[in-house]
Amino acid sequence: EDFGSIATSLSRVDVRNAEAFILADRDMILRVAEETVGLSKLNELVLGRMREWLAGVGKKALARLPDAERGTSRLIVYVSILLKNQGRLDEAEPLCREALEAAREVLGSRHPNTLVSMNNLAMMLSGQGKLDEAEPL
Repeated sequence: EDFGSIATSLSRVDVRNAEAFILADRDMILRVAEETVGLSKLNELVLGRMREWLAGVGKKALARLPDAERGTSRLIVYVSILLKNQGRLDEAEPLCREALEAAREVLGSRHPNTLVSMNNLAMMLSGQGKLDEAEPL
């Protein structure tokens, strides 16, 4: 599957668009959900769990990639961004470092993809308050 497309599709998930075989059941479920937790909060919970699932799938797919492909794959970037957006910076940082190291090795230090990887790592480190490590990048 195309991990990026799946991640993008998640942004379009909305419990208000849920379907049920019986329309009255759907309406009742949405009404009760709105009254108890709120549809916006329910969306947040559902999307959070789906993103956790997707991050797990992405990490497993990364583990299956040959080392020569892993660091320069789009997948490593998608997974690191997904983890970063979930606040899982300690898991995302090593992936950013791996992507940068691979890009430098394969593409060279001045290639646009290498510079993007460098920026991704710098932003990650900055978000963790590791400004001394981010600045040299």
